Amino acid sequence: MNKTVLIVGAGGRTGAMFSEELKKACRVFGVGLDREIDQIEEKKIVIKKNGEILKYSVNTVRSWEFEKVAADIAPDFIFLATKNPVGETVKYYYRNFRFAQKIPVLVLSQNGLSAANEAREALGHVLESEAAKVKIIRLSLFNPIAADVSDDGTFNIIYSLPIKLAYGVHSGGEDASDLREIFLKTEMEVEEVAPKDTRNMEYTKLFMNLIGMASAVKGKSVKDGFRDREIFAQEINVLREYAAAVKNAGGKFLNFSNYPYPIGTMAWAVSVLPLPMWSLFRSQVASIVGSKRNDKPKDIGEIDYYNGEVVRLAKLQGRQAPENEKVYESGKAVLKKN
Repeated sequence: MNKTVLIVGAGGRTGAMFSEELKKACRVFGVGLDREIDQIEEKKIVIKKNGEILKYSVNTVRSWEFEKVAADIAPDFIFLATKNPVGETVKYYYRNFRFAQKIPVLVLSQNGLSAANEAREALGHVLESEAAKVKIIRLSLFNPIAADVSDDGTFNIIYSLPIKLAYGVHSGGEDASDLREIFLKTEMEVEEVAPKDTRNMEYTKLFMNLIGMASAVKGKSVKDGFRDREIFAQEINVLREYAAAVKNAGGKFLNFSNYPYPIGTMAWAVSVLPLPMWSLFRSQVASIVGSKRNDKPKDIGEIDYYNGEVVRLAKLQGRQAPENEKVYESGKAVLKKN
């Protein structure tokens, strides 16, 4: 029997991608604010993938309508494709399942290390003792999803197939076979990690996210930043501080079979190789990293959940992460100015 998936944030980049790709494998409902749903229903969102251009369409539900239709839709999964923080959004949607026989699995694709624990706390507020029954799955998306707006106001969402991701159960159980069956019917290359490694998957994804942030706060692309000796040194030191914090937390970094770089090996090298040795290969590293990214600075909008996470993780250990703190403060200043 087909499963039903609810995509919260269906008008955004990640939400639209998941809605478009998952509807090949299950029944999908896209939920969003009025302006998002208006865009979808007026065919003002376009998907561009692998040279194909198509008008984005999905069964839509306005967020304020959800309370009325939650029981009829009865989703098996809720994909939360909104940005951090997630607590209030989780409360809003899961309050409708307070007395339901079936409580949907929560799938979180947010960056950083905080989303799952924040969601678990939010579930406790609205479901009380029933919250422990809710399975939370963390998902790490490897594909870049770009977006731009055409002159006529059309929102273009751009990505390539196959979609590559990793996922693992955070809490509420260990079995993710239902989600695995959905993914296998799509054009996705997925890697499932054991529940004991879900936190390590989060650590690994954050390592990827940190690459290029020191460059971005200075308005440079990853490639250009890595070619600057001073910025390159800061990039390496940011990663080195983070690797030390993860080690102190008892975590480790993983190598994913569907990701082009062995992140676990790279994190080890960052930790043990001296900066002068990295500097010798600065141009080569810039070319390798830059080849997979657009020639524009990374988005610093979620720097709280990138370098900010490293600062918080280090503080929990009674330590400091000065290079990450510098990047974090610089990024916040840029955001405030803009």
